[in-house]
Amino acid sequence: MAFQPGDLVGELRIEREIGRGAWGIVYLAEDTLLARKVALKVLPEGLAQAEPDIQQRVLAEARIVGALQSPHVITLYRLREGPDGSWMQEMELAEGGSLEGRLEEGRPVALDEALRIFRGVCEGLRAAHE
Repeated sequence: MAFQPGDLVGELRIEREIGRGAWGIVYLAEDTLLARKVALKVLPEGLAQAEPDIQQRVLAEARIVGALQSPHVITLYRLREGPDGSWMQEMELAEGGSLEGRLEEGRPVALDEALRIFRGVCEGLRAAHE
């Protein structure tokens, strides 16, 4: 399911697509009720039909991520059911682009910054495993 700028998903107003990958499309949206920007990740169309247990796996993962409290893990605000029955994850918006995008653009990462990023990843994994 793809959204266009201006589309409403509950109280979320879609502004634009900000990312795309194997697990779906991520949109920048405005929560019109709370007046904040959020990220809305939408599973790809047909994924639930191709993998019948995917909805339960997404729900189980969302329950785990939703319980995490770490500055190194994106906060999951809500799991929504889309018009086609697939899950959508409403989450904290992390601005600034991705490390992958930065590297693909050929922008180097200084050692001290790389270590800071790696330390954050490790802290996020630690929180998840606890």
